[in-house]
Amino acid sequence: MKNKIKKIFSSKTKIVNLIIVLVLFIGGCAVPFETAETLERGKSQTIVGYSPINNLTMKANWGITGYTDIGAGLDLVLPYFLHSLASVSAKQKLLSLDLTNEKKFNLLISGSSGILLAENESPGYYQANSMIGFEGKETLLTIGGGILKDPRYAYDFMHNSYDDEVFRHIFLGLKGRKFMMQMQFVFRGEYKGDIVSLGIAHCK
Repeated sequence: MKNKIKKIFSSKTKIVNLIIVLVLFIGGCAVPFETAETLERGKSQTIVGYSPINNLTMKANWGITGYTDIGAGLDLVLPYFLHSLASVSAKQKLLSLDLTNEKKFNLLISGSSGILLAENESPGYYQANSMIGFEGKETLLTIGGGILKDPRYAYDFMHNSYDDEVFRHIFLGLKGRKFMMQMQFVFRGEYKGDIVSLGIAHCK
């Protein structure tokens, strides 16, 4: 009797996991919400973003030196919270050039690491990126890319587990005073297919 109950719950868990991952693929996972800028020393920034269909992102960044930021983030998959992602991050500005009185060019590198909060396992996550930014008086254009190990993009439906794969990705974003939009392209190869994700966020 106990074995039958375990099998029933196990099959239900697999079905729920499959539904969640399918919704993620249909709607795309949460975009990085990265910006090609760093905060002044002692300043902080919060970002609350949404990526259709059901991804909510909460991030906080802190300025350490004016050229170095650290941060922490949480990507929540609504409404189940399975396949949510917790991470820490760091960002370093390498170069900043004044193009005109109100326009700047920035060159940065960034990285983040974390775990996926799945039910039966907690696979690791990381990404490493380089970014360039064109900063105006009230807007910032960010163009970035690098490598991404995100288990949500490497789910094995047959075995209900995650493959250990690293993908290339690029992202484009436009940030105003309080709002930002971002698009991410994840290149998974011809067999699995590439994925495009969109996101909007409020910055404070």
